[in-house]
Amino acid sequence: MSDAYLNIKNISSLGQVLTYLKTIKNPEDVIVFFDWDDTLVNPDYDNIIEPEVTRELFDYIQANKIFYSIITARFYDTVCDENLRNIYDMKQNIVSTMHPSLIKLGVDISRCITPQFCDTFNRIVNEQGVCVGIIYMGIFFSENKGETIKNYLRMVNMKKKIIIFVDDYEPYLTEVTSIIPNIKAFRRHNTYTADL
Repeated sequence: MSDAYLNIKNISSLGQVLTYLKTIKNPEDVIVFFDWDDTLVNPDYDNIIEPEVTRELFDYIQANKIFYSIITARFYDTVCDENLRNIYDMKQNIVSTMHPSLIKLGVDISRCITPQFCDTFNRIVNEQGVCVGIIYMGIFFSENKGETIKNYLRMVNMKKKIIIFVDDYEPYLTEVTSIIPNIKAFRRHNTYTADL
């Protein structure tokens, strides 16, 4: 078991991530990856779990120019399979369920809905050239979130001092902390107080 896994911080509110971010002197040194289902939204209703707190968190992230993204396991079993990947279904899912919540959080999605972003996707590959995830319409899709984050940072040569990962699902927390030993991970325990 890695030190990163042992140091996962349990949180019941995303306000605790915001509190942590406010302690960082140089926000430009930070990158944050948020899981989607059961971390930001209640997947049963596609509602934001903590609307006010989450909006405050995203306002802070955007105001301080902190690099962030959503990484989800939706379509996990098909994203890396050239024969099974269905971009049309993925687009419909993003537009109907994810974009409305992102708009509520004050995220500018205008760039993500341009033909350039809707008609293409970027494969994230490991050092052997094997697909470990994709980026489509600004969203990371992966079954192997640790491999995806690590190889994305390698592929774009992004050097961030603080990598933050927020997820509710233990297997992803285990995988990510084993792949990226210096990651700051938050285990999201949820109480649904979703907007309706």
